[in-house]
Amino acid sequence: MESSSGRRLMLQGRRAADDNAQSSSSSPTRGGLHQVCVVSGADTSSGSSSSGSCKCAPGMQMAPNSTCVDVNECEASPDICGVSGTCTNTAPGYACACGGASVLAEADGVLGGTCVGNIAAGRPAYASSSASEDSGPDKAVDGLTDATAAPLFHTLLDGRTWISLDLGGVARISRFRIWNRADCCGYRLRDAELRVGNTSLTSPSTTNLSAIFPTLVWKQQPPATGAATGEVLDVALEQPVAARWVTLQNFNSRSGDGYLALRELQVFGRLIISQPIAQASKRQPPVMPVPENTDGGGSGAGAAGKKKRRSKSPSPSPNPSPSPSPNARKRTRGGVPPSPAPT
Repeated sequence: MESSSGRRLMLQGRRAADDNAQSSSSSPTRGGLHQVCVVSGADTSSGSSSSGSCKCAPGMQMAPNSTCVDVNECEASPDICGVSGTCTNTAPGYACACGGASVLAEADGVLGGTCVGNIAAGRPAYASSSASEDSGPDKAVDGLTDATAAPLFHTLLDGRTWISLDLGGVARISRFRIWNRADCCGYRLRDAELRVGNTSLTSPSTTNLSAIFPTLVWKQQPPATGAATGEVLDVALEQPVAARWVTLQNFNSRSGDGYLALRELQVFGRLIISQPIAQASKRQPPVMPVPENTDGGGSGAGAAGKKKRRSKSPSPSPNPSPSPSPNARKRTRGGVPPSPAPT
C-alpha cells in the first residue's frame, strides 16, 4: 500500500516537470546550431520542425540539411569594410579594422559595420563671418589637424558664429569630429549644436539655423566651462542620417566669448546621391567698380576697357599710303600727319 507521503512526493515531481516543460517552450533560446525556430507560436532551439519555421542568427545561413552554417562575408563582399578597411571573418559575423583616416561606422553586434572616410575635406564652406582673410571657413576643411601647424578658422564676435559645409550631394553620415583650437581659449566652444539638412546656407546674415536645418544631431553637453583647448570632440551617431549640408553653431552666451574657432570639422560617411561641385551654391565676391581713367593714359581695368573698346573700331584701309581726311588735316600740327588708329 502506497503511503500518503509517497503520493505527495510523486505529485510534486509531476508538477515540477510540467513547470519545466512550460518554461522551456515559452522562452526563446538559441542552440548550438545558431537557430531560432518557431513551433506552434513558441520559440525553441530544437532545430527544424514540420509544424513551424526556423531562421538562422545574423552572420549565418540555412544549409540544405536545415542546419545553420557561417557566412564568410569577407569573401562574399570584398568591399564590405569600405574605405581602407580590412575584413576578418568571425563565425558568425565579421569584424572591420579601419586604416588611414577612416573610422568604423554602422557596426551592429556580430555585423562589423564598415569603414568610412572624411567627406568634408575640400568641400565648399561658408561662415557667419571671418576674422581675417587667413581665417576663412575653408581652413576648417583643408584636411590639416596638427595642433601647431594647422591653420585656424575663426569668426568675428558677430552674434551668430556658425560654419556651414556643402558635401556636394546627399550623404549617409555616421560620425563627426570637431577639432577645437589648440593655441588658447578652447573654452569658447560652449553649448554648440550640429545640424544637418538639404537646404543651402551661404548668407552670413542668417541667424535662425533651426528653421533651415530642423534635424539636430548633437548638442554640446556640460561641463559648463566649455571644451578644452586642443580637444577633439568625437560625435558618433546611433543611427546614420542622410543630408547634404552640415552646420555647426556656437551658442556661448558669455560676454566676449561667443567666437567660433576650429582647426577642422570632419564629416564621416559616404555619398548616396553625388552632384558635381559646380552645382553647389557658391558665393562669389562682389566686383568693385573701377573708375575710368580721364587723363588718356594709365593702366588697370579702366585702361584695359578702353583698349578693348578701341580694338572694335574699323581697321585702316589696306592702302599703304592713305590720304588724310579733311578733319585730320585740321588736327595736323607742324606738318606731321596723325598716326593711324590702332588695330
